[in-house]
Amino acid sequence: MFELLLPEERKLYKKALASLKHLALICDGDRRWAKKHGLHPSEGHKENFLVTTPRLVEFLFNEGLAAVSYICITTENFKRSEAEVIWMLEYIEGFLEIFLPFAKNKEIKIVHMGKLERIPESLKQAIINAEAETKHFSSRAFYIGIDYGGRDEICRAVRKIVSSGHKGDVTEELVQQYLDTSGNIHPHPDFWIRCGGEQRLSGCLLWSVSYSEFYFIKEFYPEVTVDHLVMALVEYGRRGRTLGFMEQSDLNKPKPVENVYEIHSL
Repeated sequence: MFELLLPEERKLYKKALASLKHLALICDGDRRWAKKHGLHPSEGHKENFLVTTPRLVEFLFNEGLAAVSYICITTENFKRSEAEVIWMLEYIEGFLEIFLPFAKNKEIKIVHMGKLERIPESLKQAIINAEAETKHFSSRAFYIGIDYGGRDEICRAVRKIVSSGHKGDVTEELVQQYLDTSGNIHPHPDFWIRCGGEQRLSGCLLWSVSYSEFYFIKEFYPEVTVDHLVMALVEYGRRGRTLGFMEQSDLNKPKPVENVYEIHSL
C-alpha cells in the first residue's frame, strides 16, 4: 500500500510513524459481517480474533509503534447470550496463543486491562502466563482489554485509592497510578481508531483518551485491512496536536491583524 501513496501522503505517513507512540484499536461489526456473508455469528468473532487482529496488531508493531491497545470484549459485552460470550472468550484465548510468540520475539510487554473474576480459568491462566512471560520487557507494550469497561476501570481505581487509606488530595497523577495501564510505557493513546461504522466511545479507555485523536472506519472489523490502517496513519500525519497548549515559540509570534467584521461607515 505504501508504494501506491502519493508523495505527499508518504510524507504524512512517515510523519505519523515518527510521532505516534500509542494507537488504540476498537473492533466492531463481527456479527454484522457474519450476517452479511450468511454465516453464523461465531464466525465473525473467529475472523476477528484469529485472522484480522493478529494481522493488524503485528503490522502496527512492525511499523515501529511502542504501544497498541486492543479492546477484545467489554464489560457490556458480557450481557450478550452465554453462548456468544463463550465463543468470544475461546477465540480470545486462541489469539493470545498466536500473539505471544510474536510478542516475545519483538520484546513486547503484554498487559491485561479489565477484570479477571468472570473469565474462564483457561483464559485467565493464559492471560497470567502471557503477562509473566513478557513482564521484563520495558520499551513496548500491548494493552489487551478483556472484560474491560472505561467506567469500571475508573471505579476500580477509586476503590483502590480508598482502600489504600489515602488522606491527601486526589490528583490526576494519583488516579493514574491505579489504572490498568499504570506503570507501563505510553499509557495514553495518541490515536484512537474504531471500526464498524459507529462513531461513539462505548466506554473504551474513557480516562486515557482525553487528548487522543479519533478516526472512524466504516467497514466491519473483519473487513479491515492493513491498507485501512495506512490511510488512517496518513490522516493522523495531517493533524496537529497541541494537547490544549501552544508551544512558547508560537505564543511569542505577533498576533496577525484580522478584520473579523466588515464595518460600513454611514
